[in-house]
Amino acid sequence: LKAAMTTTILCSAGNGLNMVGRLILEGKSLREALDDVGPKMPQVIKNDVSIWPLYDVLCFSVIPPEIRAVTTGSMSCLWNTYLSFTAHD
Repeated sequence: LKAAMTTTILCSAGNGLNMVGRLILEGKSLREALDDVGPKMPQVIKNDVSIWPLYDVLCFSVIPPEIRAVTTGSMSCLWNTYLSFTAHD
């Protein structure tokens, strides 16, 4: 249930808002940002569902608790870099 909620809420809304927000901060109107991001969302969702569940499994089964915060922060940084490139593609 937690994985389904995370995927549904964060994957769709969170990533979409992230990319729209980046474009608005660069001076695009809300309409322009939504028009740019809309067609990109299916691929972003596909990539999110491919990457984050696998990382979660690895995080809680292989990565020691002492370094989970660092590895999760690193993964988040890489993911946000991907979102930034995708928003500007």
